Amino acid sequence: MTHSILTPGTRPAILTLSCLASALIALGLPLNTRAQTATNPITKTEVTTTVITTTTSTNSFTTTNVTTKVTLIPPPVAWSTSATFALTVTGGNTKTLLTTVDFNTQRISPENEFLFDVNGTYGENNDVQNAQSLEGTGQYNHVTPINLYYGLKLDGLHDAIAGIDYRFTAAPLAGYYLIKTPSTLLGLEIGPGYVYQRSEGSDTTLSHATLRAGERFEHKINGTTKIWENAEILPQVANLGNYYTDGEIGINTAITKHAGLTCYADDSYYSVPAVGHLHNDFKLVTGITYKF
Repeated sequence: MTHSILTPGTRPAILTLSCLASALIALGLPLNTRAQTATNPITKTEVTTTVITTTTSTNSFTTTNVTTKVTLIPPPVAWSTSATFALTVTGGNTKTLLTTVDFNTQRISPENEFLFDVNGTYGENNDVQNAQSLEGTGQYNHVTPINLYYGLKLDGLHDAIAGIDYRFTAAPLAGYYLIKTPSTLLGLEIGPGYVYQRSEGSDTTLSHATLRAGERFEHKINGTTKIWENAEILPQVANLGNYYTDGEIGINTAITKHAGLTCYADDSYYSVPAVGHLHNDFKLVTGITYKF
């Protein structure tokens, strides 16, 4: 016979803190750095009992074997999707416009991780364009039981202000989770890569082999507040002095079941920038995030 037992989930409490206050609180909280094994909540338990009766005619006695099998069924793994929108407009003596849209979706199971993000920014200052970028990132990781993982990361970038018409990067990777608990994640990655890039005003596409080293960190302070940080560096194999770095740090605090306040800072550094452009690009964004 088979029995099914359903275990209901829990709903986190709503925390209405401003983004800055949340960041200050997050910085003051200690992180749990002890490595633990993450477990999925059990939504269903199946118990199967099998009874086998055997009768021997010689000695006239009956033997009964009872076997019970318990099957724990984890919840199905779903996609987690969110969109962040930020808009700043000023008028009068100074006219400015800055808008940022970020779309993020991911599907994470104990064995496989799919991570996708698309980010676009456009800005003007007194009718002079000062921001125009579009970037897409996709990453797949296969995670082993000992927290080693391997996969592939793909990037595409257009940044008119930095003088990059387009840049495509493909980077196989191997990584290891130093911390992997239900609330904290810290992983290190390394691997080779290849870059295709065309700079502003050039008809030639340059390509070269590169190395890539990266890390990513997430920490859930509670059911509604999360901080994260990630960074990577990609030096050219033939010329290690030619490299670029990307990094991001941010915090998200829920204000309703689906909406939240997000603050994050992005920074990109080019050791050899396009002609007439600076080495560093920095962006600070505060916006509303909607979770689907």
